[in-house]
Amino acid sequence: MRQFLLVTLSLAACSTSAEREEAQEPPPIAVYPIQPAARLEQSGSTSSRRADAPASGGSCATSIGYHGGPVMTNAIKVYLIWYGSWAGNSAQTIIPDMIRTLGGSPRWKIDTTFTNGGGTAVNAGVQLAGQFNDAYSQGSALSQGAVFQVVRHAFSGGLPVDPSGVYYVLTSADVSQTNSDGTTFCGNYCGWHTWQSYLLFPIKFSFVGNGDRCPSSCISSRLDAGSPNGNRGADGMASVIVHELDETATDPQINAWYTSTPNGICENADNCAWTFGGTWPSANGSTANAHLGGRDFLIQRDWANYGTGYCTTSWAGTYDGTAGQWSGCRGTGCNVGTPAGLVGGSDPMKTESRPMPTKSVVDLRT
Repeated sequence: MRQFLLVTLSLAACSTSAEREEAQEPPPIAVYPIQPAARLEQSGSTSSRRADAPASGGSCATSIGYHGGPVMTNAIKVYLIWYGSWAGNSAQTIIPDMIRTLGGSPRWKIDTTFTNGGGTAVNAGVQLAGQFNDAYSQGSALSQGAVFQVVRHAFSGGLPVDPSGVYYVLTSADVSQTNSDGTTFCGNYCGWHTWQSYLLFPIKFSFVGNGDRCPSSCISSRLDAGSPNGNRGADGMASVIVHELDETATDPQINAWYTSTPNGICENADNCAWTFGGTWPSANGSTANAHLGGRDFLIQRDWANYGTGYCTTSWAGTYDGTAGQWSGCRGTGCNVGTPAGLVGGSDPMKTESRPMPTKSVVDLRT
């Protein structure tokens, strides 16, 4: 009886803690805007497309600053929550294949150029830790608060509450999502990330919608004629997923690596978003710049925190043990291990044609 009472009291305490956390004001979210070409089309502009951001300077800031918050120094565990209708969709094979081999890759090592205040770098490890299917537990029109309810539903369905985890809510093309300020998936953004305290743990989670719902907004025009894996929605999501993971690893609680701008905050991946650097033709004639899980992908570049900073598709440097000091490649030669026929040679700075708008910060409300 005593053991039963202890368990009951423990569960009641956890429930009370969760309810208390639910009542607190949630932290902000950081959104990933739709690609600039779609914004120009929506505004009726006929402005020509511009070249990639230069090797230094970035798309929304000249540098990315540190604000004292934590970064993810333990191996990052990715949990995929497939929300909506995904039956028969090859995305459920393509995306996991990418995640399983992202950790330790030259692409992911770009994020290891960011450290916490003690000089410990973002962990080079990424693993696929679990998956969960959710057939519309919150309906087909998700509010901002409903996205975290989807994560909680996955907890009740068996996914662990993991402080080292990043939980992705991946929605099928028939699902809409609207934030508390009225901005929408497809209309204003393609994904976002944030965190929420749950059972006293800071739970990191992200929303990424299927770009098949709005290809002109959330899938690079480079994939208009076809995508590396024959599934344009999944290939478009792959780039957004990596973008959000770049930012979650380096700015998990929106208080670590970012720069404030007049239009909002600029995180590391924002500074290179919708730019892809050197590319090669994939086996099916599409365009790629990364090879992960035995597959080609077109993944946006990321900001390397080296020198004054720059956009690149990969990182081959190693941390030498002194906070902020790195040795490694910059620009030419950074695309290590890429197939022959790389467009523009090995310099990852020269071939993309889309600028990046600044992201905004939106207060998270239920």
